[in-house]
Amino acid sequence: MKKLSIVLSVVIGLLMVKSVYSQIWLDVTVPSDAFARNEKFKFTGEIQRVDPKFWIATVSIGEKAYVGNFEFAKFEGGYTNIGQLKPGDKVTGEGVIAEGQNWVTRIKKAASDAVPWEVLITE
Repeated sequence: MKKLSIVLSVVIGLLMVKSVYSQIWLDVTVPSDAFARNEKFKFTGEIQRVDPKFWIATVSIGEKAYVGNFEFAKFEGGYTNIGQLKPGDKVTGEGVIAEGQNWVTRIKKAASDAVPWEVLITE
């Protein structure tokens, strides 16, 4: 009876592990097809919230707010990483839309007299 319970424990354990590994894992990389489809954008806006743990920030552009993923962003103009972005900072940048997310590829401080704007480039 003891051997049977050990065998059943092992089998149940293997089934549980198999169910975890058979789940669909989301791909968090930026697909290169976004660059091929020219779903690029440029923006100037104000930082509202920053979450350095998940590499995201909320940028308000005019009356709208957008969540951007900064994981692959190149930081310029006084910034070296997402932790330096503070609420209220005016920034300008560019990125691509892929997998339903706004992936920011470049960001820097905006000029002091910059006006909020956004343009989708569809060349």
